[in-house]
Amino acid sequence: MDEHGILPEALADLCARARPKALYLNPTLQNPTTLTVPANRREALTEIARRHRLPIIEDDAYGFIPAHAPPPLRPWRRS
Repeated sequence: MDEHGILPEALADLCARARPKALYLNPTLQNPTTLTVPANRREALTEIARRHRLPIIEDDAYGFIPAHAPPPLRPWRRS
């Protein structure tokens, strides 16, 4: 992690090495750091998840609090 949350490069490396079954994130007002993952980082993470077919479990328990929170993560696009 850095000041913007989970590092996309670290997630890509983990996916290539360990093939995780899912990614659990609390991207808005993460507990206990209160960090909110910015929109560009969310997009990078979802792109990696798409590429590796990695489901994302987004715990958005605090998403209603910020007046201008980034949009939710969307790893799977419907056609």
